[in-house]
Amino acid sequence: MSLNIDSKRIYVLIQENRSSREILDEVNMQKHVAEKQAEQKTFYHGSTTPGLTSLKATQPNMGGAGVYGADNINWAALYALAKDRRGMAVVGGENPKLLIHKDNELLPEGHVYEYASDKYSPPPETDPNLGWAVSHDVTPTKTHTVKLKDHMHNIEQFADKELLRKRFVELIGKHTKQADLLPSVQLQEHQQRIRKK
Repeated sequence: MSLNIDSKRIYVLIQENRSSREILDEVNMQKHVAEKQAEQKTFYHGSTTPGLTSLKATQPNMGGAGVYGADNINWAALYALAKDRRGMAVVGGENPKLLIHKDNELLPEGHVYEYASDKYSPPPETDPNLGWAVSHDVTPTKTHTVKLKDHMHNIEQFADKELLRKRFVELIGKHTKQADLLPSVQLQEHQQRIRKK
């Protein structure tokens, strides 16, 4: 890892005839700050609820307790636009798709909460759609209002639940590193969530 040390600050300390210990302390402090910033990752949590000032760690259907989010704002935006999370799935890589049953209402706008943390777990390779889990409550640093009209090209609506399920299986296979290891139990749980709608 490359650390950015403020050489001008070190030069000033040398010019001020500071002790070797003070200069070393400054270098170590700068290294610590740089390492901490390198560990931090920015996440986005999509919600239909405006004005959230805190996101609470919860226990979802699949996965441990945490605040779940994406490292891609477009993923979170698609979650924020679906009124009901049953009968839907967000899948894909850099350009995610929202697969949704036609009876599931889409909202004209949603809210994406941005936050950073150094205490997170990546999504499992066998289920990247689960999202990144931050193990503690978080305070958003920014709120983005997202518009449905700006994301329509990433939304696929299905009248038939079986076609939605097939498309989900197709896309999850393309975007899961170990698609052949996707446990059938997990796949069944996804299918049950889709069928509940």
